[in-house]
Amino acid sequence: MTIANESYTVTLTGKRLNNEEFSMEMVIAESGTPGETVRWFERLVRYDHTHATWDFYKEGTEVMLEAEWNTETKEGQVKDPVKIGDPNWHCWDTADKGLADKVCA
Repeated sequence: MTIANESYTVTLTGKRLNNEEFSMEMVIAESGTPGETVRWFERLVRYDHTHATWDFYKEGTEVMLEAEWNTETKEGQVKDPVKIGDPNWHCWDTADKGLADKVCA
């Protein structure tokens, strides 16, 4: 991919963890230095697609956003200390309840 005249190589790698879960990781590198990758995100997903967890990284090492949700009901939670302003989980309700904010259990 090319952004602002810079070429990058993006690699998505999947790995089977067990009979219930698999992981995905995406790394990015400038095309001229493919060995110097930066982790963009990683995720853990259940094969039955009932739950997913995502971690998005800042500069490849610091988790800047964590998100978890039920892929069927869409109920979930997010943690982003920079944008939200605190280190706590913030939750939302199921799709049939409009994904409304709710108190985390």
